[in-house]
Amino acid sequence: MAWFLTLAVLAAVHAEQAQLPPPPSPALAAPLHEAVDVADLTALCVRGKAWMMSDAARHIKKSRRKQEMAALVAQLHQTRIDIREQTDSWIRLADLLREEGLDHAFGQGQAAREWFMQSLEISGRLAIQATDHPRHDAIVYWMIVDMHLLNQTDEVLETAVAFSDLYPDSDYLNDVQLLVGEQTRRRQPDIARSIFEALAPTSPVATYRLAQIQLQDRDFNAAIQTLQAITARDDLPPAFSTMILETLITASRSQNTDPVKPLAALAATPQGPRQILAFARQSFAAGWFEDSALAYQALIQQDPNGADAPIYHYEIVRAHMAADQPERAKVASDDMRARYDARSSWWDAQADQPDARQTARTLIGRLDL
Repeated sequence: MAWFLTLAVLAAVHAEQAQLPPPPSPALAAPLHEAVDVADLTALCVRGKAWMMSDAARHIKKSRRKQEMAALVAQLHQTRIDIREQTDSWIRLADLLREEGLDHAFGQGQAAREWFMQSLEISGRLAIQATDHPRHDAIVYWMIVDMHLLNQTDEVLETAVAFSDLYPDSDYLNDVQLLVGEQTRRRQPDIARSIFEALAPTSPVATYRLAQIQLQDRDFNAAIQTLQAITARDDLPPAFSTMILETLITASRSQNTDPVKPLAALAATPQGPRQILAFARQSFAAGWFEDSALAYQALIQQDPNGADAPIYHYEIVRAHMAADQPERAKVASDDMRARYDARSSWWDAQADQPDARQTARTLIGRLDL
């Protein structure tokens, strides 16, 4: 498209903006390091995010988005399509179009591309014509995102180079570099690796991508260590944590080691039990019963005498039954009876927890139904 930003246009824009203050516009979406939404853009958290939202909630969000788009189109029509007027409204419309594309089969297919093309049409024109906007760097960044979603590799790389030269202090600089890594990780993995390594200390997404490259290189030990380093962060959104744990299990299986071991190590960290429990529940809901059972096993292994251990063990039985594995369910049931009856060490450990003992009795009783 002829109106894409060129280096010359960006240079002219930069010269005009040299004295402008940099307050962010409230209409602009948050940068990558402040929101999981950019993980959506790189197809990292879409599935996890879908798990966290019911069908009814998705329908409501989609309906509200349609209403807001219709209102914005009606409002902007009065400006005779002059994109220099009401710039923030145009920015918001581009955001909504982008979200609509991501909502179509998680950003895949021709329908999604059409929405992304419309978003790019607006973001590209904004980048050229709204040069007096106080956060023009953000406008250009979201144009690069649109190019990325359309897999326009050359355009992403060319514009990213110009962006880095002209906006070296931008809040979006690392985010732009991450998109460059996304575009090069299959064709030029060495370049992508260097980008992700540089961004890893501040970007869990980059660290995750680095682990994926390590997996591709069959460096399973390094991948496991990288993934475990991500899980130690206390700022991970639940959906992203789910994707990391799934990859950690894959890496362990690829190394022919017990995947429960790295999960149990994670369970010993302050954030680990919460992350693993969420993963176990979400995996069961998604029909990944084996992964769910592994996660519950890790929680038990980390704290075998914990008050919730019988609950986790019962969920393992449920996972095997849901997976149509009656023999494994029977083994887990027999083990549960032995571990948590009145003669067990767990029972002695719960001497001051009558509710935990009663829960164990109830769940063991359900095994016989």
